[in-house]
Amino acid sequence: MKTEQSTLSNKELISKMSEEWKVLTDEQKIPYQKMADEDKIRYQKEKENYDKTKGNASVPKSTKQASAKKSAKKQESESEDASEDDDAEDDDAGEEVEA
Repeated sequence: MKTEQSTLSNKELISKMSEEWKVLTDEQKIPYQKMADEDKIRYQKEKENYDKTKGNASVPKSTKQASAKKSAKKQESESEDASEDDDAEDDDAGEEVEA
């Protein structure tokens, strides 16, 4: 359809396809619905296979939580260090330098 209506934007193309779908009878829609059902089954099978191989090969949840805690502590520590540096600079700014 995109090649037939190459001057239409995506929004216009989708609207046109929607209009054409609405005028089809239930009998005319059957082949498309059948293809959609078959594709849904194919997708579910592929997803199951993916989940069995790659999906479950992720890092265990407990390790992720420990890593997140370490990261949060590191950020907190860095924030405290920066705050101490600022305090030291403030102290130095108030003192007069003797020559």
